[in-house]
Amino acid sequence: MRVAQRFDPNGVPETPQCFLRLSQCEILDTWYTSGLCGAGSNDRVVRDVFVPEEHTFSFQAPKLVKRSEPLYAFPFMFIAKGPGTALGIARLAIDTLTDGHRRRKARAPLRAR
Repeated sequence: MRVAQRFDPNGVPETPQCFLRLSQCEILDTWYTSGLCGAGSNDRVVRDVFVPEEHTFSFQAPKLVKRSEPLYAFPFMFIAKGPGTALGIARLAIDTLTDGHRRRKARAPLRAR
């Protein structure tokens, strides 16, 4: 079931956020931009999932918006989106390290003389 786009009283589209289980999402491996593979920015698809209202929130909620200037229109925007890049870089570092170790030949154990 598709839900129609909702708008606030000023005609600005609402952009609610929600929490889902990873098992409810399909991750599409689409991110091959040179130099940014570690960002972990793949596409996601969610089909036929009901999200209860208590699992949603909005950065546009009046209680969060303290100032009306455009710079402040989306509070916490950078905080909310920042961890994904750091986690993606860390994941790539771990994968690179473990992949390199898998390809190396093990040394012969030292023998006592």
